[in-house]
Amino acid sequence: MYPVTWSIFVRRTWISLGILLSVVLTAVHGACPGDVSTSAHSCFTSYSFHFENMRSSPEKLCCGVDVETLRAFCHSYVKAISCLSTLRRACPPDTHHLIDSVLVNLDGAQEGLHDLCADDSIIESYAMYQTCFRSTGYSSERCFQVHMNESNQHIKFLSNVNTKRKDKFCSGMRNVVECVQNTVRGRCGEGAAKLAAILVKPMVRQSTDCDYSVINAKQTTSRPSHGNPAYISDEHGGRQTEVQDGGNTGSDARAPFAYVILAASLVAMVLGSLQPAS
Repeated sequence: MYPVTWSIFVRRTWISLGILLSVVLTAVHGACPGDVSTSAHSCFTSYSFHFENMRSSPEKLCCGVDVETLRAFCHSYVKAISCLSTLRRACPPDTHHLIDSVLVNLDGAQEGLHDLCADDSIIESYAMYQTCFRSTGYSSERCFQVHMNESNQHIKFLSNVNTKRKDKFCSGMRNVVECVQNTVRGRCGEGAAKLAAILVKPMVRQSTDCDYSVINAKQTTSRPSHGNPAYISDEHGGRQTEVQDGGNTGSDARAPFAYVILAASLVAMVLGSLQPAS
């Protein structure tokens, strides 16, 4: 009888493992919406509204934009990225290209927005200097007009600057960053000057592709660290970035584990029901 019992044990074990796997897969993929593309675009509804507020603000990001306008924009950006991250976890890999397709609207902008928005201390620091940034706003805007004038366009926020050569584009961006920093430093101090580089780069898409080490070496400044990354994988830009959803600590994050515990209990019940053959 022992071989028969062992055969039953093995068969029931495989059945139990199948139940466990099915429950886990259901927990991971069960919440995936039917129309993944529409859901991905809906993640950016609030972002689109606040993006237009930033674009239409009379004061630009580099030059004294209202701190509450900036705070609302950054909050909407972080929530949008978190929403996409949650959607990717809920849906199977073969749908991820549909989810990531919305990132085309952030082409050349994600790294600059990350530096600006991922760390709340950046916004709080800007709140201290907003009045001073506004007082130097005209001179800071002139930096763009002087050093990026070949683009022949009015630079607002996340602007696309049409340049034929990357070296000329990057040279212009380095000059703009240094120009704004020098302008701000004279009236607002070194802390504001360091912050200026973070505010200038999101004004122009692709600006973070440039090397600013020459400026950093001259001014011996360092970029603030960020403890809450808000990236997801961007297939369009070729950049693999880390996703950390710091806000997803509620019941939605714990639900899969509850399913796993339930499945494990089922396995234990099945195995416990086996009685040694007499």
